[in-house]
Amino acid sequence: MAQPEGWKMKIYLLMLLIGALFTAIRFTSVPETKPQRLPQ
Repeated sequence: MAQPEGWKMKIYLLMLLIGALFTAIRFTSVPETKPQRLPQ
């Protein structure tokens, strides 16, 4: 745990995970709102 390279890798992986989650939420949120507003 005292390794300086460990926390850097952890932060990088965390940022990647957060970015992937944010992108996934945005991509799933946008298509779900459009079809509901269209009258069929």
